[in-house]
Amino acid sequence: MSSITYYLLDDQRVWNGATSVRSVFEPQPFSATSVPPPENPDNKILRFIGNWEFVEPEDIPPPAPAPFIPLIVITEIKEDGVVLNQTDFSAVNIMVGKRLDFKAELRHPDLGFVLPLDDQFRMPIRSRDGREEVILAFCTQGIITFGIDFTESRIWTVTEEIINRDLPVEKRMGFAGVTVFVLKL
Repeated sequence: MSSITYYLLDDQRVWNGATSVRSVFEPQPFSATSVPPPENPDNKILRFIGNWEFVEPEDIPPPAPAPFIPLIVITEIKEDGVVLNQTDFSAVNIMVGKRLDFKAELRHPDLGFVLPLDDQFRMPIRSRDGREEVILAFCTQGIITFGIDFTESRIWTVTEEIINRDLPVEKRMGFAGVTVFVLKL
């Protein structure tokens, strides 16, 4: 199986030497490039903004304050309208042909209260074979709802990285993730 080496960058687009090797079917990590850095025998600071460049420490602005990142917390999952009786929502088993409807809360990351926001956003869901579907999620007064019909046996996952991949920094959300195992007899 083919793989790609990604060079992981910090918020200032500076490379600290960290890499991530991933399958060609996995998404690119946020804030990374697959362009190899140039030779750097003097261990100078390298920054990537379209191209690699050597920079002096004083040319790097101080890091921005950490953004406020609300948390998505799944509170209920229904299978074909029936509430699943479980407290751990990190993994769900269902049969092919069933529908899952998710209900979650958008919570303050430190204080835990529901943030009364109204919005909608794309909820990508990725299968292990690299397929991806995008569901529209609705947030009404901090309550998020979305649903999907599972028509094929697969393992589907939604992670924080997948949700935030195409969102601007100010719209990003924390999420523990969920995996759906779609089973057939």
